[in-house]
Amino acid sequence: MSASERQPVVVHVDIVEPGRALVTLSNGGARLGLSEGKYWADIYEDSDVEAAAGRYKEGFATYDAAARWVARTHGYDGPLDIQKKRDPK
Repeated sequence: MSASERQPVVVHVDIVEPGRALVTLSNGGARLGLSEGKYWADIYEDSDVEAAAGRYKEGFATYDAAARWVARTHGYDGPLDIQKKRDPK
């Protein structure tokens, strides 16, 4: 089955406040933040994917780009369904 035939992996992005979000995947997650106009991603140390655990990267233009990197770092190479939700405050 090719990547385009697979069901998309849902990537949850919960925006907890402006410039701060949490990414949730079935096998791990990350914190996202905004610094000097660019987003960064910090993958949790307890990720189920050892190669992803503790990785950090900055310079993303959007939450989506950062979340996509988190998913790819966790081994998801097929289609992604990035779903953003804002915490009502």
